[in-house]
Amino acid sequence: MITEVDSATRTGTERPRFIGRTSTGSVPARYRTHPLHLTATSNRPNPARLQEPQMKRQPHHFAFFLGVLLLATATTEAQDLKTEFLGSQQGFSHIARTTANGVTTIRISGQVGMADGADAPAATLAEQAEIAFSNLVKRVEQAGASAEDIVKTTVFIKDIDPEKVQTVGRAQAKVLQLDPPRAATWVGVTGLVFPSLLIEVEATAVVAAE
Repeated sequence: MITEVDSATRTGTERPRFIGRTSTGSVPARYRTHPLHLTATSNRPNPARLQEPQMKRQPHHFAFFLGVLLLATATTEAQDLKTEFLGSQQGFSHIARTTANGVTTIRISGQVGMADGADAPAATLAEQAEIAFSNLVKRVEQAGASAEDIVKTTVFIKDIDPEKVQTVGRAQAKVLQLDPPRAATWVGVTGLVFPSLLIEVEATAVVAAE
């Protein structure tokens, strides 16, 4: 349908009337929004549509600034990170000491049941266990901490069985004297670096940086 204004009855307000069906080609442009629904269109911009692109960009701006902030934080933390290796011998270090954000984490390599200056490990598991834990404490103290600062131990026992677990447990309690007991992992192995070694102990300690 098309619309024609009745100019004879114009009273200040145009009153449309429908006079017939024709192709959309003869319909004025402002009425040509749909071939079946002829309504006047407006060329005025929609405020909501004008604001829409800006609103869509806001999350991207937020993500960008958040990424910059996280990158700056990570860079600052990396600059504060400091690692030292102490007690180096025969291709490894007994101690790794890492300081970051006011906290020092100390990692002690595996200590065995051989006293300093000895030519061979002790003969029994009980003796080796006491020596291994004593060596562990010495390394922790060398790193500037104490046995109280130990947070976790890992114990490797050759050909482990319940009796050996009890033997090592008694040696650990005697040397470390920690209450409450620290986190621990005990592992049974078929052998250590030398056939005569029966136990190896490693640990992690945490202290406030000086």
